[in-house]
Amino acid sequence: MKLSADLIKSLVLHGAVLALLAVQFQGLTIKVKPSNAGNNQPILEAIAVKESEISSELKRHVSREQQAEKAKQQKLADIEKKAQETLHQQKQAEEKLRATQQQAVALQKQQKKAEAQAKTKLEAEKAALKVKEKEIAEQKVIQQKAAEEQKKTAQAELEKEKSKLAEEKVKLAEEKVKAAAENAKLAKAAEEDRQKALRQESERLLQQALEAEAAQSLAQDEIEQYYGVIVKKIQQNWRRDYGEQSSLSCRVQVHLLPSGEVTDVKVLQSSGNPQFDRQATLAVLRSSPLPLPASQTARQAFLSGFDFLFKPEG
Repeated sequence: MKLSADLIKSLVLHGAVLALLAVQFQGLTIKVKPSNAGNNQPILEAIAVKESEISSELKRHVSREQQAEKAKQQKLADIEKKAQETLHQQKQAEEKLRATQQQAVALQKQQKKAEAQAKTKLEAEKAALKVKEKEIAEQKVIQQKAAEEQKKTAQAELEKEKSKLAEEKVKLAEEKVKAAAENAKLAKAAEEDRQKALRQESERLLQQALEAEAAQSLAQDEIEQYYGVIVKKIQQNWRRDYGEQSSLSCRVQVHLLPSGEVTDVKVLQSSGNPQFDRQATLAVLRSSPLPLPASQTARQAFLSGFDFLFKPEG
C-alpha cells in the first residue's frame, strides 16, 4: 500500500521530534555523587523507559494515521462508485430522452400524415357535397314543377268535387225532409204502440200484484194454520219432569229439511231453568218430522228457519 504525502509529512515530523528529544537528553548534565555511584543504574533505566513510551506512542500515532488514510481511501472509493452510478443513471436518462424524442418525431410525422389524409378526405367530401347539393337543387326544381302541376290538378278536382257536393247537398236536404216526414209518421205510430204497451204492462203488473196479494194472503193463512199444528205436535211430545214449574216458557228456533226433518234446535230465550229448556229441545226433536204446508210459499217460510214461544201449559 502506498503512503500518502500527509502520512509522509507526519512521519518526518515525528522523526524530528525524536531527534530533538535525543539532543535534549544528550545536553543534560547529570551530577553523580561519589558516595552514590551505585545509583546510576535507575536513572538510565528511566531514560530507557521514556524512549520506549515515545516509540509506542509514535507507533500508535502512525497506526491511527494509517487507519485514517484507509478510511479516506474507502470514502474516495465510495464517492467514485456513486459518481459512476450517477453517470450510468445519467446515461440511461439521456438514452431514454433520445428514445422519447425519436418517438415524438415519429408521432409528429404520423400526425402530419394523418392531417394530410384528413385534408384530402375533407376536400373529397366537399367536392362530393357540392355535387350532392347541385343534384338536390335540380331535384328541388323538378319537385316544385311537379308540385305546381299537382296543385293545379288538385284545384280542378276540388272544384269538381265542390260542385258534386253541392248537388249531393241539395239531394240530401230533399231526402232529409222526406225522411223527417217519414220519421214523424213512424214516431207517432211508435208512440201509439209504446202507450199501448205501457197500458198492457200496467194491467199485467196490476194483475200480478193482485194475484201475489191473494197468494200471500192464502200463504199467510196456511202458515198460521201449520204454525199452530207444529206447535201443538211439539207440546204433545213434551214430558214434564218432576219439580218443574208449569208457568215456565222459552223461545226456540228450529231448522228443517224439505222433508220436515228437524236438523237443529236452539234456545233463543231461556226460561231460566236449564232442565225446562232441555225438555223443550227434546220435545222438538221427538216431533221430527214436522208437518209442512203444501204450497211452496208457505213451506219456504218454515224451511228458512222459524222460532216460536214454547209454553206447554199456555
